[in-house]
Formats: sequence, C-alpha cells, structure tokens
Amino acid sequence: MPEGRYAADDIQVLDSVSAVRARPELYVGDVTSSEVVNGLVLEVLCFAVDVKTGGPATRAEIRVLTDDLVEVCNDGPGLPLGRHPKEGVSLVELILTRLYACRDEKARVEHTRWCDKGIAVVNALSAWCVVTVRREGAVWEQRYERGRAVHELERRGRCADTGTTLRFCLDRTLVTGALDTRRLRASLERFATEVPCTTVLLDDQRPTSTGSA
Repeated sequence: MPEGRYAADDIQVLDSVSAVRARPELYVGDVTSSEVVNGLVLEVLCFAVDVKTGGPATRAEIRVLTDDLVEVCNDGPGLPLGRHPKEGVSLVELILTRLYACRDEKARVEHTRWCDKGIAVVNALSAWCVVTVRREGAVWEQRYERGRAVHELERRGRCADTGTTLRFCLDRTLVTGALDTRRLRASLERFATEVPCTTVLLDDQRPTSTGSA
C-alpha cells in the first residue's frame, strides 16, 4: 500500500473508556499539570451539582483524602436507579462509562461552563472509583476499576436520607499532576458566587494540609 494511505482494517474503533485511557491528553490536556487534576475534581463537583437540579439539595462536600484519593458527596435526590432500555445497563453505569451520557441540554444550568469533559472521563482516568447512591430508602453501590464496572449496581443496606457519593483514586500511570488545594479553594470561591444555589465545602484531610475551607 502506498505510504500515507491506510485500509479500513487499520482503523481501531475504541469505546469511551479505552479512548480516554489511550489518549488522555486529548480529553483533559496536560496530564502533568495541577490545573488538569483540579479540573477533574471540579468535573465531579459539577456532576454533583447537576444531580442536585433534579430535586432538593443543600450542599456538596469535597474531601481530599490523599494526594490521589478524593471524595465528593452531595445531598441531592441520588442518581436514578433504573436501567437504560437500549444500552442494557443501569443508568448509573451508563453515566459513569459513556461519554456525553447526560440529560437534555435544556435541563442543564449555569455551572456547566465550569466543566466540559464529563464524569465518565474522570472515571476512565481513575485507578478505581466507587459510586454510592442513597435513594428510595436504600443504599446502592458500584465499583469501577480503570473506568470499567467490576460488578453490577448492588444494594448495600437501608438509609433515611438521599444523595450521591463518588470516591475516586487517580490513575497515576496516566495523570501525574499534583492537586493544588490553594487554587482549588480560589476556584470554589468563584464557583460559589456564580452558582449560589448550593453550598460547597472543601475538606483537605492530608497531613500537610491547612484543613477545611
């Protein structure tokens, strides 16, 4: 075959997770920068606040547990528990593993200008991720490793409240930048003025941190 040409079988078609993990820089930019790591945390926050618009909620909390491990909680209605009729997976798994699996754009609100990559990108760039949904009197949980579900969404117990918690550990073979909580706090202050519908707390639990803000 002449140089510069290729056949159809030379083209590799990747699913969402494989595509993001194969070329993360195409989706998030410079994977060595703290700006990108901070941006991934903001993606999860935007996801939490977007869930909030589906029902009553008062706050979201970002907990920085280690340099690699972050947890974002919200007290919204919790992710929907049904299955997608065409894709054959739970709506939770669809949202966490498929790019652009979101609601109608008309339902989105002003905070979305803060994020444009989606929660599936964060999941794909994590060594592991656990989503916990509190809804309809029960706790549901699903674990992912390198962007793929390890098991089905499983019921873990009962609860009286609602909300969603996402805990993710960055895959440091793909993303090497450091989390900069000083800049993250500054971003959250701007976020609070532009998206006053919710209160966002930042709790940096790392030993060298300056604590909550």
